[in-house]
Amino acid sequence: MRETQVSMKSEQDERVYGSGNENLPSNTVTKERLRAYYDRFFESSEFRHYDEGATRKILRSLVRKAGVGEGKTVLDLGCATGFYTDQFRHLGMSSVGIDISSVGVSKARAKYPDLPFVVGDAARLPFKQSSFDILFMSGCSLTNTRDFPAIQSFFGSLTDYILKGGALVVLSASDFSGEEAPINEWIYHTYDEIQRYVDRDSVQVRGPYVTNLRLLSKVGRIALNRFTSLVLRKIPGRRRWSVVYFIGKKGS
Repeated sequence: MRETQVSMKSEQDERVYGSGNENLPSNTVTKERLRAYYDRFFESSEFRHYDEGATRKILRSLVRKAGVGEGKTVLDLGCATGFYTDQFRHLGMSSVGIDISSVGVSKARAKYPDLPFVVGDAARLPFKQSSFDILFMSGCSLTNTRDFPAIQSFFGSLTDYILKGGALVVLSASDFSGEEAPINEWIYHTYDEIQRYVDRDSVQVRGPYVTNLRLLSKVGRIALNRFTSLVLRKIPGRRRWSVVYFIGKKGS
């Protein structure tokens, strides 16, 4: 739900991400540079978001579509400076934020001192398994690769932290071109590539749903279905759509 993605390249620094030859969840060097990049970014910048009213409607629709009632527990993965963590709290949920950037987490703690924030790696969560009803992830950097087995492994590992009946809610965006955005080096995977984000034999999956967040804020879960997804994908022209996955434990 971030309206903009940040540039992953500076004149003095090499690229943070690879284009398919790095297993990001297990590449310690890449993680260190990723942490350093976001520390620099949060020292002077913030992500832009939709207004609070629209954001709460969107999050409420995602929670309900996930089949998890309000008042449950949620982990905001890649919480940045805590905006979504706070919005979940306003929905009556017990929310925790985690981000790889200590600078981002420091800002989150200053803004929302009554909420818990943790500095940590989404691929190595410092929590007990089966701790949360929802794991929420918006625009995760670890999907910015063409190493789809690594993405599958990452998502599969996150389901270990979900309570029975819970869900990993993944929100991303793409124009389905399969190309890198020239401004920020974010890979806009094709729809077929996005379908490869999950190993359907090992996890329960609903999605990917293609939607528009403003539409979702107005009509709720109606904007999350196969028909809407098909219609939006057929609209001519190169447009960036939101993509939503609901991923759960097999057999739960």
